[in-house]
Amino acid sequence: MTDTVPDPIDAVLRSDHAAITRDLAGLRSADPQHAAGLFAQLSADIVRHFVAEEQYLLPAAREYLDGGEQLTSDQFAEHERIEGLLRHLDDEEGQPVDTTVGELERALAAHIELVEGDVLPALVARLDPARLAELGEGALGAEQLAPTHPRALVFKSTTLSKVTSWLEGLIDKSTS
Repeated sequence: MTDTVPDPIDAVLRSDHAAITRDLAGLRSADPQHAAGLFAQLSADIVRHFVAEEQYLLPAAREYLDGGEQLTSDQFAEHERIEGLLRHLDDEEGQPVDTTVGELERALAAHIELVEGDVLPALVARLDPARLAELGEGALGAEQLAPTHPRALVFKSTTLSKVTSWLEGLIDKSTS
């Protein structure tokens, strides 16, 4: 039996970004009967992705990157703003408002550009492959335990994020 090496965090997050981008485009072109289900899946994927970033990517960025503290603070605020857009769309009872969907698309595109264009390459340059794999494994685990609905509060502490996301995820799974 061979040990498998976990995907590094950059591969995990890039894969998430590709799926989110693809699903957002699918939502735009979906017929109204299927839009609600697609939106629910997209929303869950975004929240899980943000939880993984908050618990693994952002702490690494804070520790290893110049300007990491400000970057982390800005990203927590951006996650909160995007989850607010998701809550707004969810309140529309499966009938996404084009303006809000457009705002969501722009916010996610800017998020992906920042993370893939700046943050991940900088971390890959500074961290060894074993550490990147450890972060990737942690991110995947965080996604499995994360809530599936936009959070009311996005805590700016990794510890609080882990505890509250785990609790919210547990509640989500018990009510599904």
